Amino acid sequence: MKPNFDRNNLNSKGINVPDVNIPISTDFKILSLDGGGIKGLYAAELLAGIERKTGKLTGDYFDMICGTSTGGIIALGITCGIPCEQIARFYTEHGPLIFPRGNWGERTFRRLRQAFFGTKYGNANLENILHEFLGGHQTMASANHLMCIPTFNITQGRPTVFKKPFGPYHRDGRFSMVEVALATSAAPTYLPSVSIEGDQYVDGGLYVNNPSMIGYTEAKDHFIGKEHTIDGHKITYDGVSMLSIKLPGDPKGERPFINPRRSFSKWGAKLVGTAMTGSDYIAAYQTGKLIERDGGLFYRLTPPSLSSSQVKIVDMDNTSKKSIQLLTSYGKDAGHHYTSTQWNEIEHFFTHDKSYKF
Repeated sequence: MKPNFDRNNLNSKGINVPDVNIPISTDFKILSLDGGGIKGLYAAELLAGIERKTGKLTGDYFDMICGTSTGGIIALGITCGIPCEQIARFYTEHGPLIFPRGNWGERTFRRLRQAFFGTKYGNANLENILHEFLGGHQTMASANHLMCIPTFNITQGRPTVFKKPFGPYHRDGRFSMVEVALATSAAPTYLPSVSIEGDQYVDGGLYVNNPSMIGYTEAKDHFIGKEHTIDGHKITYDGVSMLSIKLPGDPKGERPFINPRRSFSKWGAKLVGTAMTGSDYIAAYQTGKLIERDGGLFYRLTPPSLSSSQVKIVDMDNTSKKSIQLLTSYGKDAGHHYTSTQWNEIEHFFTHDKSYKF
């Protein structure tokens, strides 16, 4: 879908007619960012490469930004106008403080604590860093985009999606971006749950690590096929264009005849990872089919496969020098790949600015 920004220009052709404001027909553009802890560095570097090519911020191009967990942190950074190169530095500089490595003994202690006593890490460092990164005064009402940040409300036992207020949806406007970032990234057994106005929240990756379906549904419910007045002009969105970014390092399959009666401690981190990976795949498949059926555009940026040795050092909380170097390298390479030989595949998302403005 290509946008049509032509107004009534009959007067310019010498035809004397009243000035009629013809509705603009355009696509509703969504950026969707998967969860994955420190692996968000890959997405930040990829987007930084696109920003270097376009000379503009990522947020200039998208009407809605969706992000789960680390994707939610990136989404909030983008809507605050933070360049993706700076977001990448957030991970390289502060990742080891959020997920401290320590020596072998300390890592062993954390694994035991995670399995039997509590979360593997605290979130005090993350909270302090987010206050500096996003600004402690920023609320969801101050976002510059429509937002969808999934979390799970364990107090009420149901999914929750934090939004930028629009239309009748105003509750989330008073919540701070730091609160929302902590809630969406509170991976069970890794980081503590987060209390917001008496309810406890954990990572939205439990049910939608890939938030593309959340964004699609929100767009269909409230924006597609409906007329909106923005900056004095009437706009009708005729379909969805979505750019979805997957993170590297999926957990691999296992050897045949694995123990069919594994305990929780034997499953370990693979239990959460398997659930998140499964939801990633099905969300991408379903969203892509629905958008294509509607005549829209869905493009999923899929990272290259990692070798068996690389997979061992790329995990959501592995902040070793090797892991950060690998994620940085792969992210920069992906940015170069999509801004050179594959630019034609994603160029549509960066040909015109976002049209939905507050």
